[in-house]
Amino acid sequence: MKKLNISIFFFFITILLVSSQGIKSLSEKISGNIENFFSGKNQIKYSIIRFESSSNLSDLELQRFYHMIITPIERSENEQFRDLSTGFNNGKGNFDLNRINEINHFISIKLINNMGKLGAGIIIYNRNVNRIVSVKYYEEPIKKREVELLRIKDPGLSSREYSKLYDIRVSHNLLNVASCNIKGTEYVFFLLNDRIDVYTLTENSILKLKSNEVEWGRPHFPSIQNEGNLFLFEENDDIFLIVGSNFSRYSYIFNLKDNELKRIAKFDFSVADVFIINGVRYIAGFNFSFGKNFYKGKLFLKQFNSVNFNAGETYIKNLPDFYSAAFYKDRGEFRSLYLIDLNYNMRIFSDTINETPGSDSKFGYTHAISEDVIAISSYTENNDRLKMMKIGNDINTPIFNKEIKGKIRLIEKGIVEGKHGFWIIVEKSNKGFKNLKLQFWRKNID
Repeated sequence: MKKLNISIFFFFITILLVSSQGIKSLSEKISGNIENFFSGKNQIKYSIIRFESSSNLSDLELQRFYHMIITPIERSENEQFRDLSTGFNNGKGNFDLNRINEINHFISIKLINNMGKLGAGIIIYNRNVNRIVSVKYYEEPIKKREVELLRIKDPGLSSREYSKLYDIRVSHNLLNVASCNIKGTEYVFFLLNDRIDVYTLTENSILKLKSNEVEWGRPHFPSIQNEGNLFLFEENDDIFLIVGSNFSRYSYIFNLKDNELKRIAKFDFSVADVFIINGVRYIAGFNFSFGKNFYKGKLFLKQFNSVNFNAGETYIKNLPDFYSAAFYKDRGEFRSLYLIDLNYNMRIFSDTINETPGSDSKFGYTHAISEDVIAISSYTENNDRLKMMKIGNDINTPIFNKEIKGKIRLIEKGIVEGKHGFWIIVEKSNKGFKNLKLQFWRKNID
């Protein structure tokens, strides 16, 4: 079946919802009730922690309806509300209850069918006094066409939501990439087998500034396909780059000052991110299964000390072996970890690093997270697909889905022109020769 044309889609949406009946009216009443109850109240954090339905709405329809409820709450710049949703399954919402310690008001929403109308019961519970403080019920007649529109998987935006900003031919030895803005200049760093190349970006070109050798040292682990990690972060106006690989036991920390890279320390694991857990800042990372193209199932958490990187305790958490990993953070606080395991399944771990329900769907072996969006490759034989999924949504329903000519070898988060997005390395084969392209994809709709 052909996809519904975007103009026709919004035409129908306008016709169905302009009178504020049905789905739209019910969602507005629910969100309005919640906003009115908490209006003017200070020192309050609240979340929806239960969203259930005995109606005949599917999980996708429930997810869309849930988003219609919370969107006006979030758009009002409400810093009291926390969205803990992680998806929908069997008529119920899944919520990250490991984060409820910061919440003092819980909201429960129950949907029912009542003589052809959709009813919604809202209960607000005050955790501080252990009692229900508000009960409200609304119902609206729902047109069948409204529900049908809710279940459309691609309302015509998936090919327009993100656009390709750069498409650059690069060395076949490129292992990883990172970017940042330093005093108004866009810098891009390439990790190759034996060096770090430093480039600057202009509107239509990329200019190489210099190269810095990486002496990996011994032992050396031969690999059929070399892979590497390149993590960049800023700390007190300093720029640090940490490089690791699947052919060296150690990763090395470089400080960038006056356009010069100086090696200052080394770790025995590859760094993937920096974040806060329970008020303590950590450097987090993993180790390859050396000489191979996957990671051992261990997470390293090292207490962060920017003066002495080797100081501080290191904690280790066991995980399944995996191809790629990405951390989701909220205001610098660690919230969840997403892995692609060796069966190409997505595994999700909470902020206590305990596994939560994931997905049986197959994905590609590389992914990254920027802000609240996961970019992931596809489980395909021929041309790849670049998919974007919003955290909290059904991970089987991407917000962007684009065919990529070739194989996506790597996805990394990045920032170009102040816009968050993703670097992807695409490998193309032509008569036995492999060519690499570096692309940057960012949001097209601001």
